[in-house]
Amino acid sequence: MKIDELIKVYGSQRKISKHFGFSQQRVNNWATRGSIPEDAQYKIAYISGGKFEVDEVYDGKWQDWLVYRGKNEGN
Repeated sequence: MKIDELIKVYGSQRKISKHFGFSQQRVNNWATRGSIPEDAQYKIAYISGGKFEVDEVYDGKWQDWLVYRGKNEGN
């Protein structure tokens, strides 16, 4: 996932930060670096219902996130 994709949909870094619960400074850092950290990508993918995809998915990561959030069907 790329910061430019998020800006196209949400219109600004400020709106991204509010929608996904990140500080505006953190979102600005992604734009400066040109990349979104993996942990933030998982949060964005989760909140967006999969509208935005994580760049690289490692076995178990998505399941780990769901368990962390208490969304695992087995719980």
